[in-house]
Amino acid sequence: MIQIFKRAIRLMLWDWSTLILFELIYKFGAMIIAFPLLEELLRFAMQRAGLKYLSNQNVLLILKSPMAILVLVVLVILLAFYIYIEITAIIIYCDQGMKGEKISVTNLFVQAIKKASYILKPQNGLLILFVIVIIPVTGFLLTTEILSSFQIPEFILDFIHKSPVLRLSYMSLLILLELLVIRWIFSIYEVTLQNRSFKEARKISRDMIKGKIIKTTVYFLIWTLFVTVVKWMIYLMVIGVSLILVQVSYSGSNLKNELWFNYTMLSQGRLFFDALIQFVLGFGFISALYYSLNETYPSTEQVIKQSKGRKRVIRGLIKGMSIAILLGFYFDYNVNRDWISGIRNMNPNTKVIAHRGASLFAPENTLAALEEAVKLGANYAEIDVQQLKDGELILMHDTNFKRTTGENKNVWESTYEEVKTYDAGSSFNPHYVGEQIPKLEDAIVYAKDKIDLMIELKLTGYEEGLEEKVVELIEKYKLTDQCMIVSMNYDVLTKVKAMNPAIKTGYITAVAYGDFEELDGVDAYSIEASFATEFLVRTLKSRGKEVFVWTLNNEKPMLDMIKLGVDGIITDNPDLAHYALGIQEERWPLFPFQVGQFEL
Repeated sequence: MIQIFKRAIRLMLWDWSTLILFELIYKFGAMIIAFPLLEELLRFAMQRAGLKYLSNQNVLLILKSPMAILVLVVLVILLAFYIYIEITAIIIYCDQGMKGEKISVTNLFVQAIKKASYILKPQNGLLILFVIVIIPVTGFLLTTEILSSFQIPEFILDFIHKSPVLRLSYMSLLILLELLVIRWIFSIYEVTLQNRSFKEARKISRDMIKGKIIKTTVYFLIWTLFVTVVKWMIYLMVIGVSLILVQVSYSGSNLKNELWFNYTMLSQGRLFFDALIQFVLGFGFISALYYSLNETYPSTEQVIKQSKGRKRVIRGLIKGMSIAILLGFYFDYNVNRDWISGIRNMNPNTKVIAHRGASLFAPENTLAALEEAVKLGANYAEIDVQQLKDGELILMHDTNFKRTTGENKNVWESTYEEVKTYDAGSSFNPHYVGEQIPKLEDAIVYAKDKIDLMIELKLTGYEEGLEEKVVELIEKYKLTDQCMIVSMNYDVLTKVKAMNPAIKTGYITAVAYGDFEELDGVDAYSIEASFATEFLVRTLKSRGKEVFVWTLNNEKPMLDMIKLGVDGIITDNPDLAHYALGIQEERWPLFPFQVGQFEL
């Protein structure tokens, strides 16, 4: 194991300046060429489908246009090709290191593009799935920066974890995919270095790893720990130097701004070097393992004589200057974009929205949940409203009462006389036995002057005057300034605005892309957190729209969204959200220490 680790480090350091220069140029290519091109293709596909924006309400409409489907297929293939260029480049770089031969950045690009084109061959179609789906889902260190932010939305994970069957199925699938990645991992090398088809390469990879899966997995886990420690050591050293320089150079009112600017700079630097170190060292380890198992390669690297004299010095200076210039442009682009936008600040005014009331502490969509939300200091209580057969409005998320009450009956088939006999609390906790499903009117009466309401109108197709009745109740109790009506159906919001423009409306969507911020009748957007990018938040806020994200129940994603400057976090755990806000406001965001401890 020690020999493999030494070889991995040696391969990565073989010609490190060439590798860093390649990565910088590659990432600039992503920002300047690849991403804009892919975005234009997506917009063209939307245009062919007659769409200006994508939301969960219309996203499937794009599949009705054959031309749009074709464009999307091309988009996916081009994305896989661009990602595969970086993978093949690192494999070629390691191969040159094994042979003791250096390679220029230009030649590395040329060879990487040539080898990456193999992914475009029809017989290698499965390689696309392996590179852009299977590896990222497993969370291996081999995920490129472009896909490193890929994650399954939290609301889907919450749904999975609530069911033992789904949770077991999900964990089993992940384990199977992990094993698949380990068995197939050397196939990329065989395709790149030996020009084999992906089918042939998979067979060779399986044979190479046969009987060594457990040992390889243990090695990889140890290597992952090593990489993590290295990343944090580098980061903490940079933090220490930065703090010392800021303390020596600045004082008074400029100190806070300089600290924040340095934080933004270091954050961008950390994102870049995290991805670089993680991805490159990941392939360095796999490369070392590949060579140790492949008998056609020498057991030790050949050593080539270093060129001396003026040429070596000149090449070193050119590389060093190029790296410095590209790093400067990279950080300047990312840091100034955030700095100028002004959406990041040290004291964000992010509101806490209790999802279905404080549903982690009391039965969802009940008065008990609203009471807990008030006790926990939530700014809003998000509640779901549906209409019964007799026209009464109740708080209910599902279209069937089975999950929360045990009664297997649909909402539109029931009357309130039946519903008020249902027990909405005992399945949550014996303490809440007999807790009823409340009417919307009961919730409004309770919430008045205690907590704002985010009222989601859920459609079943059996409604009659749903919007009118909700607006009438809000007006009856004079809660116009205390309520926001939200829905996944845009038509609902336009009806509400037509009846009372003073009532705030919010559009709920799990998918958010395109020019949907121009929708009339929408004051706010409630977006699934994985789609809440800096660009999206900045765009919406610049148009005077509020941005809420859902449904966050873990500290890290909460902190990420707070840093983006979102207006509200929808959560089952308002207490945790307040804690996250406290961390953001009271502590220096670079690390979990009080700024005062350093007497800055």
